[in-house]
Amino acid sequence: MVPTPNADPAFLSVLEPFSLERLGAEDNAVFGLWSNLRVAYVNPAGERLVRAAAPALGTWGVGSSILPALPERLRFFYVEEMQRVLASGKIFGHLEPAASPGVPGRWVQMLPLWGSGLLLYSLPAIEGAAAISLGRPLEAIYRAPSGFLLECSYCHAYRRPGEGERWDWVPAFAEHTPERTTHGVCHFCFGFHAR
Repeated sequence: MVPTPNADPAFLSVLEPFSLERLGAEDNAVFGLWSNLRVAYVNPAGERLVRAAAPALGTWGVGSSILPALPERLRFFYVEEMQRVLASGKIFGHLEPAASPGVPGRWVQMLPLWGSGLLLYSLPAIEGAAAISLGRPLEAIYRAPSGFLLECSYCHAYRRPGEGERWDWVPAFAEHTPERTTHGVCHFCFGFHAR
């Protein structure tokens, strides 16, 4: 296991089913939380997100409560859902709408970590306007040269072909699965279900 300054050493064994290298390279925020909602792991994208959203936090990081890093308007909601996931052991996903025009919303996913805590991550929610900004029709962004779209069998995110492990949440595809969709497993779900 690769040591990281962004993790409580005791939490590394909890993250063992996931690739620390992949979590660290993820473009999207990833947080590992102990069951008391203290930060046990944060990837660089998560640190940037928190610093940009709440620059006054100062020394926030591993060992800190996740609460000040949550958007104030959603804090109670997320705390309640985190506690529900911890108590039930069931995965939770939530579409957080865009905070401003031109910025994609976020699909926030919480994975219970076998009685030890949570893995909290977010994926961009790509809708029509975001696809236009990417310069291609929505289906063209996700259709591989083989003609298929790859959907995670568990969380239903879609993989962008040619962009490594880049997965997005596509609300339109959640409502109506496109033709020629095949299934695989994203790296988050693989880590969770492979244990």
